[in-house]
Amino acid sequence: PGAGEFVYATEPVMRVEGAKTTPENVHAETDRADFLVSLDRLEALAPAVESVSLVVAWFGNDLRAGECEIRPGVETGAKSTTPQVWQVNGVDRAAAHLVSTDADGRPVYGGTPSDAAVVQAIQELKARGYRVTFYPFLLMDVPKGNSLPNPYSDDAATLGQPALPWRGRITCSPAAGFAGSVDKTATAAWQVSAFFGEATPADFAVSGESVSYTGPSGDWGLRRMILHYAHLCAVAGGVDAFLIGSELRGLTTIRDSATSYPAVAELQMLAADVRSILGPSTKISYAADWSEYFGHHPQDGSGDVFFHLDPLWADAGIDFVGIDNYMPLSDWRDGFEHLDAQAGWPAVYDRAYLQSNIAGGEGFDWFYASAADREAQNRTPISDGDYGEDWIWRFKDLRSWWREPHHDRPAGMRLGIASQGAEPLGWNPIGAGVTLTAGSGIHRGFTAPALIGSGGATWHGATPGFFSFAPGDRVAISAYVSAGSSGKAMLDFAASGAGDTGVVVNLATGAIESWFEGPNPMVSKALVDLGAGVWRIDMVVDVTIAATNYQLRLGPRSVTAGEDVLAFGIEAIIEGKSSTAWVPESKPIRFTEFGCPAIDRGTNQLNVFFDPKSSESAAPYFSRGWRDDAIQRSYLEATALYWAEPANNPASSLTGLPMVDLSECAAWTWDARPHPFFPALTDVWSDGANWQLGHWLTGRLGAVSLAALVRRLCLAAGMDAAHIDVSGLWGAVEGLVIPAIESPRTTFSMLARHFGFDAVESEGVIRFVMRGRASVVTITPDNLVAGNGEDIERTRGQETELPQVLRWSVARADEDYDSALVEARRITTGAVRITAESFPVAVAPEEAERRCRRALMEAWTGRERASFALPPSRLSLDPGDVVIFTDGTTTELRLTRIADGLARRIEAIRQDREVYDLPPGAQRTAAVARSVPLGAPQVAILDLPQLTSAHSPPRPLIAVDADPWPGTVAVLRSPETSGWASFATINRRARIGALAADLPAGPVWHWDRGAVLEIDLPWGQLESVTELQLFAGGNAFAVESAPGTWEILQARDAMLVAPGRYRLTTLLRGQRGTEHAIGNPAPAGARVVVLDGAVTELPFTVGEIGLPWNLAVGPATRPVSDTTYTILSVTPVGASLRPFAPVHLAARAEASGDITLTWTRRSRDPAADSWEAAEVPLLDQPEAWEIDILHGATVKRTLAAGTASVTYSTADQVADWGAARARGTALTIRVAQLSPSLGRGTPTEDIVTII
Repeated sequence: PGAGEFVYATEPVMRVEGAKTTPENVHAETDRADFLVSLDRLEALAPAVESVSLVVAWFGNDLRAGECEIRPGVETGAKSTTPQVWQVNGVDRAAAHLVSTDADGRPVYGGTPSDAAVVQAIQELKARGYRVTFYPFLLMDVPKGNSLPNPYSDDAATLGQPALPWRGRITCSPAAGFAGSVDKTATAAWQVSAFFGEATPADFAVSGESVSYTGPSGDWGLRRMILHYAHLCAVAGGVDAFLIGSELRGLTTIRDSATSYPAVAELQMLAADVRSILGPSTKISYAADWSEYFGHHPQDGSGDVFFHLDPLWADAGIDFVGIDNYMPLSDWRDGFEHLDAQAGWPAVYDRAYLQSNIAGGEGFDWFYASAADREAQNRTPISDGDYGEDWIWRFKDLRSWWREPHHDRPAGMRLGIASQGAEPLGWNPIGAGVTLTAGSGIHRGFTAPALIGSGGATWHGATPGFFSFAPGDRVAISAYVSAGSSGKAMLDFAASGAGDTGVVVNLATGAIESWFEGPNPMVSKALVDLGAGVWRIDMVVDVTIAATNYQLRLGPRSVTAGEDVLAFGIEAIIEGKSSTAWVPESKPIRFTEFGCPAIDRGTNQLNVFFDPKSSESAAPYFSRGWRDDAIQRSYLEATALYWAEPANNPASSLTGLPMVDLSECAAWTWDARPHPFFPALTDVWSDGANWQLGHWLTGRLGAVSLAALVRRLCLAAGMDAAHIDVSGLWGAVEGLVIPAIESPRTTFSMLARHFGFDAVESEGVIRFVMRGRASVVTITPDNLVAGNGEDIERTRGQETELPQVLRWSVARADEDYDSALVEARRITTGAVRITAESFPVAVAPEEAERRCRRALMEAWTGRERASFALPPSRLSLDPGDVVIFTDGTTTELRLTRIADGLARRIEAIRQDREVYDLPPGAQRTAAVARSVPLGAPQVAILDLPQLTSAHSPPRPLIAVDADPWPGTVAVLRSPETSGWASFATINRRARIGALAADLPAGPVWHWDRGAVLEIDLPWGQLESVTELQLFAGGNAFAVESAPGTWEILQARDAMLVAPGRYRLTTLLRGQRGTEHAIGNPAPAGARVVVLDGAVTELPFTVGEIGLPWNLAVGPATRPVSDTTYTILSVTPVGASLRPFAPVHLAARAEASGDITLTWTRRSRDPAADSWEAAEVPLLDQPEAWEIDILHGATVKRTLAAGTASVTYSTADQVADWGAARARGTALTIRVAQLSPSLGRGTPTEDIVTII
């Protein structure tokens, strides 16, 4: 599709949002990138394909060339992906262009494919043996409702450019043809230069397989994009062809003077720079629009005709002429009275009809001068009255454009060339003081005629200067004159040493009076009356003498003084040589795009597409807007087979290669997103709806033409190929099953019933023809042969024997061939029968419904039959032909049987052509089972105090969340990064969320009614609980206030405030001895784990506390090397064995001066919460304590105790402070219980007052 951030990646890329993993490019097959699946299907369905174009898009933001920035774009500004991270040209997601969104908030385009994905795609395509053309593509992201000045308005004063326009509309501002236009000025050249920018090949840095821009910041011109991809293609190992741009019609036709096209010169320089990067083995070109490639015909009244792209096509840096070929191939209308139907063409699908319009029809034989003319089919023939070069006006005349010399026509005057291709020969000054110039004068742009008079020995005026011609040059000369006083004129081609060759004409009689030849023979001569007293003298001379002083001379025949002739000007060309840089037949043509939308009458206007978001959205002329895959198939076959014929595709006399390099022509388009997932998954791809009527070949190319299938079946049945004619069939078959051994007739009958065709014999040939054809003759009763009975016998079938409802069962072509039922119903009828049929044919349900309705209507129309006899003079009629019988009423009859004798006995059935031109049924959305790719889980290791009596210290806890959930998660461990061993199994998905806002510190051991715990939870629900439920352990959470530090808290009240967001209040903080872990604050984004049964123990032992381990956590069905595993390091600290901090620290002065320090022990045993026990359990035995006496942060002394009290002796006080501490003074102490296995537990530090 050209757009989609990871659409070309060959490895699965996942978007990660916490524990949720969403595939970016895995929708068809589990763990396989869509691109690979799509290529697999291309190889299977079209194995003859050898060459592909890889389309990669950047985004333009303005139709004004001088203001347009071209940048890589992303679909969203924030997205976390793995293993690839989006980057293009060294630009990351934050710095990229953010694609506009539609009314539903969805991106209107996919993002630019990541550079890494593009490299992978090129390498994959080449590995599969494809030749690769790289196609940089420009999408215009000009959103609806913008206020940008519109260049297509006077002075560019209208605000608002069309939404999502075609890149071919980028132009100067104001545009040509509008007031204030800068076209033909230096400002236009500046705007073009700004569009291209100033990036050079040296402005890029290559590192491995990545390319980044190092040039001046702010340069977002086309050169940056194109040169970036040239470097990237080189990094990927090279490509076979590279396009430097496409369809920039509005840009390439900008002029900075009357005859200069700056964008063309820019493209030439760009091609040279790309060549310097990719080298000589890569073919380089530009993909011109079909309305652009052949020349510029500005509709400004100037008469200018320029082959404006010839400098590019002729450039040594360009290897072929690229054309995006969407030239119309039909002019089909409603009904049967329009011109093409009247011409005898049976249907828009007919291959011969379509092929007749490839080098014929609109754009070749005729054109429509206005929309009104098109509506009325008022066709204006295409002709070139001045020079007989009709082909320069025919955009379809590829052969003439390719093989003929090109001559620009400024102001309508054809330029000639000197032998060196230097100065023009036409309309030059003739004689001293006599000047003939181009202008807006009386004839063909010449000014008023100049009078060339004789004077003594000088009989003529001559072209100034001299021209060089060489042997082999054929010079065609035309002089425009009116009779002067002499009534005659002479045209002379002469050079010193080469003699004279000339012609004398009598302008009074319109006759050639005489001619003369020197060594340069005259090939032809003519005198042409142009009307209004103006004559053209034509002379063609073959040069045999090389000379550098040739002149053209024109004047009255006589040298008698006073005789003269009126001269308008002289033109001369060297036949077969262009006055432009183009060398005929020098380079092949490639259709860099060709294709047809799958819409009714798509061939009427191949270049339009349906996309409601875009201002360019349109249906073809006279289309009824419904889906039609058959016209696309007919177009592809007609086009490919036409250009495969050498008679239509001549070889170059210079290179021997065919004019059109069909092997490199690219049909638009095969999607990297595999069918039927695209277009069915519209929640993933917003352009899915456009597939129905679009140019896509995915989902359609795998069909076989009905004609080819029938022919194949005939050959398989043993029929001679010479006796088979399938040219009367059209349409495509997407799948066919022959379920059992059956006769060919059975298969043919089924297909004929389904598609609506007949098989008839004519002169030994079996002809297969679609029904619904036009009549070939009109017959009246006078044409019939009389018999014993009525001349014509009519019968009408019984209505009660006909079906009211016809039901067909078919296989869905877009849903893994599941069965689909369609039906047609006749509303007003006396019939009540319901007929059901089954067809082993794969077809879209809406198309099957159309065919079913046709069959039902055929049955009712065909209930009327006729038999009659015709004379032998009607021998040309064959079964299958349609005749019109008129006997007061008019009836169309399709001949079904002919028996020849003295008369031709005919049996016929009534036909209604409208039956064969029905709309399809309503679209049915395909239901596809998308793949469910697994991602690496989110893992939280919680080394927490013992939560319940069921918890076995010193085991830390693990919480694992993954969406989608794999069912069973394996936890493996290793002290290294290999040698993994099974460690634990997890069967329940944990809820791991995040703080939506900072959580401030709060009180412990009683309700915190002030703080609010606001969390985002990716799945599951939270509910308020009663206080008793809370005291029983309900609504418990672990909040990671710092990395690896978890506060346990509980919440009584829970309120859903937004999807997935909860506000929790009435909190109990620092539960289970975690008051030390309360953050101040715990920051927004910190992890929050719901402490329920999904949190699982990890079976670490006491001996493993403090040892570093690596854990691998992922789906149990996958190997540890899979990308679905999360690898993390953990060092268990045995938090569940660590004694809690004591409380109620106190200091009491004794009479002796000693100080008794006391505190209250807390137990880490969950059973300690029991109110029945007289003393909380002592788990850490023997009981031992350490007490630090502090002075600020300095430990003055550490005391040891075996109970919850200790004596701080007077002697120790004096030693520490210089004197005993008095009552009422403060003392800072820190008390910690000792664990036999861990040492100090969590301490309590407090300032106590000695009492």
